[in-house]
Amino acid sequence: MKNQKRILAISDIHGNGHLLTKLLQATNYSPTIDRLIMLGDYINKGPNSIGTLQTIHALREEGAVALAGNNELKWLNSEDRDVDDWRPFLKSLPFLKEIDPFVFVHAGLKKGVPLHKQQMEDLTGIHTPSIESFPEKIVVFGHTPTFRLRSDVGRVWLSKGMIGIDTGAGHGYHLSLVDLTNWIAYAVSTHDSKQVEAYSLQKQIVFGHDQE
Repeated sequence: MKNQKRILAISDIHGNGHLLTKLLQATNYSPTIDRLIMLGDYINKGPNSIGTLQTIHALREEGAVALAGNNELKWLNSEDRDVDDWRPFLKSLPFLKEIDPFVFVHAGLKKGVPLHKQQMEDLTGIHTPSIESFPEKIVVFGHTPTFRLRSDVGRVWLSKGMIGIDTGAGHGYHLSLVDLTNWIAYAVSTHDSKQVEAYSLQKQIVFGHDQE
C-alpha cells in the first residue's frame, strides 16, 4: 500500500482538531499522494474551534478539500467578532465535491433534484431521511450522527449508495476518518485519544449485495 493514492473523508470535527491530527498521523496521510475531503462542521462543541480552523486551513493549503457545514454558516451570520478574521476563508468553502463514484456533502442531497441544482440549505442542513441514492453515485455525508441512524455508537453508517461518517465527536463519542479506497474506518474517542481503532467497512452494503 506504499504510495497508494487514497480517498479519505472526515466530517463533524467540532473543535477536535487535535483528534483530526492524530487520525491523519495514524493513517500516514500524505498531502502529495492522498485526497482528503473534509465535510464541514469544524467548529463548536469541542475544546478548540479556532485551533481546528487553523488546522483545516493549513490542510487545504496543502491540497485537501474543505466543504462548508451548517455550523460555519451559522457563525458567519453571528455577531461574534472572531468570525471577521475567518470570513474570507469560510465564504470560500464549497458545498459539494464529486470524485467518482462519490459525492461528498455535509448533510445530504434533496430527492429528485439534480446535483447542479441542489440548494445550500439542503446541502448543509437536510434531514437524513430525505437522502436517497443517486444512480451510479455514492453519497458520503455527515451532519446527522450515525447513532441517530441506528448504527452502533461511534460506528460509520452504511446503506446502499450512502455512507454516513459523523460518528458523534460533537456528542462525546468518536471522530472517524474513512479510507474509501481500502474501505477502512479509523476512529478515536473524544474521551480517550490514546488509541486509534481501525475496522473494515462492508463495501458490498454500499454497492449492493450483487457486488463484491
